[in-house]
Amino acid sequence: LTCGKTKNEETNAVFSCILSGLQIRFVQLLERMATKTPSGLQYTDIQVGTGNCPTPGSKVTVHYTGTFNDQNGNKFDSSRDRKQPFVFTIGRGQVIKGWDEGVMSMKPGGRRILTVPPALGYGPGGMPPVIPPNSTLCFDVELIKVG
Repeated sequence: LTCGKTKNEETNAVFSCILSGLQIRFVQLLERMATKTPSGLQYTDIQVGTGNCPTPGSKVTVHYTGTFNDQNGNKFDSSRDRKQPFVFTIGRGQVIKGWDEGVMSMKPGGRRILTVPPALGYGPGGMPPVIPPNSTLCFDVELIKVG
């Protein structure tokens, strides 16, 4: 899909995969498009927001959907399903490390896919009974508001 395609065309291809339920192909596209950080976090911006990124100590409001990074891509949690945004203070350890790192470089109105390795997620202990040990997790995160 990348041959002769622009980043916008690849982003549209990602949305097409979501809509058609082709989760495996979606994950493969995200991996090709992803920015990888030194910590091992991977992220792909679906939409870049505007304004200022949050700083440590900022209260942020997000919507998210969490899925397992496997062939099934099963959903394990979603603020969108609850119709209730999630609020936390960034950089204070209130969420997994992958979220602190991944959300801190977003701008309000932005939407990004975070692929969180076990070391930045729930690690070898997991979060029974929902998250198995050493799980790599994917989060579709939208930064609604900073402050």
